[in-house]
Amino acid sequence: MILQLLLGGSGRRFGGSLPKQYQEFNINGKIAPLFIHTLEKINREISFELILMIAQKQYHSFVLDKIRQQKQIQQIEVIVGEGGNTRHESFTKGISLLHEKNKIQKNTVVCVHDANRPFLSTEFLKRAETTSKKITEKHPCALPIVPVRDSLVEVKNQTIKAYLNREKTFAVQTPQLIHAYTAYHILQSRSYQKKNYTDEGSFFLDYGHAVLTFEGDLSNKKVTFPEDIA
Repeated sequence: MILQLLLGGSGRRFGGSLPKQYQEFNINGKIAPLFIHTLEKINREISFELILMIAQKQYHSFVLDKIRQQKQIQQIEVIVGEGGNTRHESFTKGISLLHEKNKIQKNTVVCVHDANRPFLSTEFLKRAETTSKKITEKHPCALPIVPVRDSLVEVKNQTIKAYLNREKTFAVQTPQLIHAYTAYHILQSRSYQKKNYTDEGSFFLDYGHAVLTFEGDLSNKKVTFPEDIA
């Protein structure tokens, strides 16, 4: 399995001189950039043959330097690629780079994860690894979901139009598991149209593919504001 870690985003809402994924934080007694905390945790629990880091070009040397300092990652091939203006564009650039380097085979599974989600439990990652074995051309995508705790409403012109059924509504997380061969061929097809897909699940669903789900983890929150990591 290949890990594609997405390090895009400006981090304006978080603040600081660097995007939050490159800022250092003390998590469990270790001070390191946020993306390193995320990378170390996911790589400790799941065996990867290759790690693909998708980052803004100006941070490539910074990313490589920090990775070289991590002993557990030194034995794994690492590629750093340039991201796009949106999450989906970063994902597609990553898939294209893997194809360019002949890393995509018929059974290649890519684990796509946001660098700003460092709070990954061992149990959750084991569920992700188990689910990765279900990824095929017939089922080219699987993603973690968690129940929605608050009431959800549909609003138009500042007026509530409907309450959504919470029993049928879930929040989506990462890592998302994808069949790289299928993803690449969708991107190369004449039917492909660039859209601002919010994640890999919405991309595959838009092209008529089944998207599987597995149990997520409420602690797997995305760091967006300072209080998210306090």
